[in-house]
Amino acid sequence: MGKTKAFFKSIYKNVFVRRALRSLLSLLGLSLLIFILARVLPGDPIKTALGPDIPEEVVERYREMLNLNKPLYLQYFYWLMDVFQLKLGRSLVTIRDVSADITDFFPATLELLLASAVFRIIVAFPLGVLSGRKPGATMDNAIRVLAYVGICIPTFGWAIILQLVFAYWLNWLPAIGRISEEFMGIPKVTGLMTIDSLISGNVPAFIDVLKHLLIPTVALSIGGAVQEARILRAGMIENISRDYVLNMKSHGIPERIIYFKYVLKPSIIAVVPTMGLDVASTVGNAFLVESICNWPGMSRYGMMAMLRKDLNAIVGVVLVIGIVYIVINTITDIILYAIDPRIRLKERGES
Repeated sequence: MGKTKAFFKSIYKNVFVRRALRSLLSLLGLSLLIFILARVLPGDPIKTALGPDIPEEVVERYREMLNLNKPLYLQYFYWLMDVFQLKLGRSLVTIRDVSADITDFFPATLELLLASAVFRIIVAFPLGVLSGRKPGATMDNAIRVLAYVGICIPTFGWAIILQLVFAYWLNWLPAIGRISEEFMGIPKVTGLMTIDSLISGNVPAFIDVLKHLLIPTVALSIGGAVQEARILRAGMIENISRDYVLNMKSHGIPERIIYFKYVLKPSIIAVVPTMGLDVASTVGNAFLVESICNWPGMSRYGMMAMLRKDLNAIVGVVLVIGIVYIVINTITDIILYAIDPRIRLKERGES
């Protein structure tokens, strides 16, 4: 008994095991909260989803099928039992299991999320370095103005602006959709059309998918990217004035080595958690952008579920968004653990 207790205690000391357990408790609390909120809102969910003229016997049949005729605690218990079987309950609108709906719609949103992360890295780091190396210069002032504009305009505003400029006026990019009709026959392997088009060896389809991906990706990412560039700039300016940097400059070490080897790494530490949260928030911020761009993703599915009061779909979408936040926060923690020795020392001290 003592050995078993010591074994579990040693496992719990592992920082990632502790965080995994906390994440599971957070998901359980989130599911309970959203489940209750979705069911206590005023209005009949069945008549909201299927129409007010639906016969009463059909309404009663749906109530029984969805356990809505049972007490709230029993409804949650039955739903939780379904979750343990990788089911999320039946949708009122599609009459399918919500997990099947999310499996169909989530890859499109995941593709946006991954493209958003790549865009942020490509934009934020070069702009932050350019701005931080020469503060007060013309480039720094231009990036500051771009940051203000990027943050002030909401994501759906950027989506409309980009559609007007690049789709309607210049006719360079498609305004809506995920892929052109001529390429819709590519085999579905991963659900990510960029990868599936490459797997099938269809380069024109890959280029077409990228064109469709650009407007929603930039709309979702530009505000966060310029904000992260400003955070990196502030970190670089702060670290440049450190004593060890001044000491290296006095010894004649080239500025390029000082900036990119000794200043950039500690400056990134402040950017990583912000970028992680911004990338995770892409799933929630994509509600309007997916609708404007007619992007067949999970966020648009979730918005339609809320408008129609599709109870299980609402809970399922929010739960998946919570999982996305937890996964990205875990990845962020791992990156910080790798680049910041202070965190490693602190975790070792706690354990």
